[in-house]
Amino acid sequence: MRCGIALYEIRNPDSRCAYEQLICLGELPGDDQPAVWRDCLTAWGLAQLRAHDCRFGRYFAAVLPLDEEGAPDDAAADLLLEQDVPPAERHFAWSGYEELVPA
Repeated sequence: MRCGIALYEIRNPDSRCAYEQLICLGELPGDDQPAVWRDCLTAWGLAQLRAHDCRFGRYFAAVLPLDEEGAPDDAAADLLLEQDVPPAERHFAWSGYEELVPA
């Protein structure tokens, strides 16, 4: 399965109209299942938040299937969920400088 790694900002996280905005997306080498990349999400996500000068907010990094054009493939992601394959994602609370960790 062709996969990519993406960083999203969660907009309006406390409202009923929350949505996600894609910040960056890169194709991963190989043809592995998303779970293979789970351990790299934290380091990659924090590096991307710094590199893109992201402001305070909530974000998440995810490994997801890609379609033929290299865009996120929602149908393939839904199929993985139906097969009880858990999503490979990591959520971040970002201060604009570093990750915020709950006390």
